[in-house]
Amino acid sequence: MRERAARAVQAVFRDLGLPAVTDAEVEAAIVAHGSGDMPDRDRAADVEAADELLARGVSALDVALALDRHGFEDVAPVVAAEESLLFSLPSEIRRDLKAAGLSDKMRHDASFEEAGALH
Repeated sequence: MRERAARAVQAVFRDLGLPAVTDAEVEAAIVAHGSGDMPDRDRAADVEAADELLARGVSALDVALALDRHGFEDVAPVVAAEESLLFSLPSEIRRDLKAAGLSDKMRHDASFEEAGALH
């Protein structure tokens, strides 16, 4: 299972133009007990590539499609737990939202997004 996961990461990195995951890194991931057992990577290049990935707007769908293109069609996301978060906004923000007529639309994320409000 570890090898398949490491090969999937290797394929996605290659497909999305990220710095290569080497075969040595895959082999190390199979037997590693922690990050200290992994070969060093060029962290600066990884961070730069991650920034470029965000700038290109790469989504989870892009990752799923990359997995599919490389024969990992059986790899699927697993929902381990679902959460519902509720929090109170500061009074100044609530006042501004109410003045903009958005306070009632914030009761549910979907209706808030449909209102075209701030993201």
